[in-house]
Amino acid sequence: MNRTVLRYSFLTNAPLLAGAAVVIGSMVLSLAWLFPLLSADATYTEMLETIPEQLRQALGVSGDQTEYFGFLTANYYNSLHLYFMMALVLLLGHRLVSKPIDDTSLNYFLNGSLPRASYLIARLVFFLLASVGIAVVSLVSMVVGQLVFDWGSPVEWRGMVVLNVNLLVLFLFLGSVVFLIRMLTKTGVEALAGSTGLVIFQYFLSMVEPLSPHLSWLRYLTVFSLFDVDRHVGNTGVFLAVVVGLTAASVVVSAISVHLFRRKDLFL
Repeated sequence: MNRTVLRYSFLTNAPLLAGAAVVIGSMVLSLAWLFPLLSADATYTEMLETIPEQLRQALGVSGDQTEYFGFLTANYYNSLHLYFMMALVLLLGHRLVSKPIDDTSLNYFLNGSLPRASYLIARLVFFLLASVGIAVVSLVSMVVGQLVFDWGSPVEWRGMVVLNVNLLVLFLFLGSVVFLIRMLTKTGVEALAGSTGLVIFQYFLSMVEPLSPHLSWLRYLTVFSLFDVDRHVGNTGVFLAVVVGLTAASVVVSAISVHLFRRKDLFL
């Protein structure tokens, strides 16, 4: 791993990550502020109950709205946060690997002392660090929001940690796939289009699956089915299996990307 590339990755992507952190923190704290108002509002609860259960699950708004953790999960983390993270992973992947490969000639690696593998590994490590940073911001925002706006209730540490770790390993895997797709395509535009299509299709399957019992088999075709906080909070074994499995898959996919990058044709 090359520290210069790692440092350059930070300098060029710091504004994007800072903006992402501000958006996530603002969204979580805003909902935390609304929680005491909406959780006690019978009209809001009754309105949600008029929506069929299958549709609520598809939209991600199912859960106990009277508890802080359940309220945040149902109104943000099961929907808006996923959309935001999908966009962030696609954009960050494009900035870290697609655009640099398009702009970097073969002579850069032939005439310099920087091996291709070190270059890509540094980019992958930065993506890992950025993802961990986003997860920490999310977790801290959840805790601060409860301490400020719902201070009388015990903090749901287990649920918050499980949720953010689950999201972390999920999007680390998707990020590694974004890197791999760039290694398999000729241009960054093709890679971005392919990555975007794949991620959206995966999420679409996860939305359609709860709508009918006959579509339950779709959960085996989408990685988003592994984001199941309610199940993971109550079953440590399943949660650890998901974390280990997605982490291992991310490492394998990243290793394949590094191998392909060593052999990838670059313009002179």
